[in-house]
Amino acid sequence: TQVHNGALQVIVSGLERMDPSEIDVADFDQFDAKQSDQLLNRITELFGELKNVHLRKLGNAYLADESFVSSFKVAAAAVSNHHAYPGGLLQHTVDLMELSRLVAPRYPQLDGELLMFGAFLHDLGKMDEMSGGGEVSYTDRGQMVGHIVIGVQRLGEMIDRLESSTGETFPSELRLHLEHMIVSHHGQIEFGSPKLPVTLEAVALHHLDNFDAKIASFTNIIETDVATEGNWTNYTPQIGRKLWKKRD
Repeated sequence: TQVHNGALQVIVSGLERMDPSEIDVADFDQFDAKQSDQLLNRITELFGELKNVHLRKLGNAYLADESFVSSFKVAAAAVSNHHAYPGGLLQHTVDLMELSRLVAPRYPQLDGELLMFGAFLHDLGKMDEMSGGGEVSYTDRGQMVGHIVIGVQRLGEMIDRLESSTGETFPSELRLHLEHMIVSHHGQIEFGSPKLPVTLEAVALHHLDNFDAKIASFTNIIETDVATEGNWTNYTPQIGRKLWKKRD
């Protein structure tokens, strides 16, 4: 080891590829199983507060799916940008649901329950878009289809299952609004949204999603910056600036 730019660095003189059976991925993953359980419990609580019976039943149908829950607990929200670690998707989802719950009462023209449920749904397609089990990477389906389309497909499958199990028809207009929030949450065509947000709830979801992602991404830049002295991070080309990182 030696000191470089005020920080201790490791000099590697040799590498040996390990057999996967000899490695416990939990030693390297940023994953907290206890926290994931707490976050899932919070989603259960939020669904339990829904007055819209159709949204409440749909939410409970997702949580009753053991395969969905087990995958949701360990899914990442991105390969690199924000919440890019096992459990990151769950953290991002709950944070966004809480933001929706906080903001909606300030704007009575918003349907707060619809907004919060859109926050739950918006990135679920990432569970199939990316693969875990070590380094997060894109799946073939993720490369070819993408999480927005996959998310709409997942919603359709879950509504079909709900209708089959209950014998009740899910409201078509409500389904349309949920689909729209999924397909428009990136906010702009050039950022990957097939449609621009055209409902108040979709507009709110896009901006809250962007807010949460930016805070998480910028925080990660500050926390992983290698500069050990001074009040500023190193220049980060992706965001075109340095960040103030001094903490009292």
